[in-house]
Amino acid sequence: MTIVDTHNTAAPAASGILALLVRPFVAIGRGLVQVGEAYYEASEASRRAEFLNNLSDEELARRGITRMDIPRIAFGMHTI
Repeated sequence: MTIVDTHNTAAPAASGILALLVRPFVAIGRGLVQVGEAYYEASEASRRAEFLNNLSDEELARRGITRMDIPRIAFGMHTI
């Protein structure tokens, strides 16, 4: 009877090296996602500010806000 050793000790070392090589790319990917999310949030805030700036003073008053409130509202420090 022949005994065959199927335990490969090289695999854990290879996966450890692979994990080290992949780590910077994972970090870069997460950073890009954060940049994308920040860009989206800034874009949405600008869109809200533009929308509110295009309203008349009467329309703003009906919403219970003034022009001075627009930056605070548009950039998320207050909800309408």
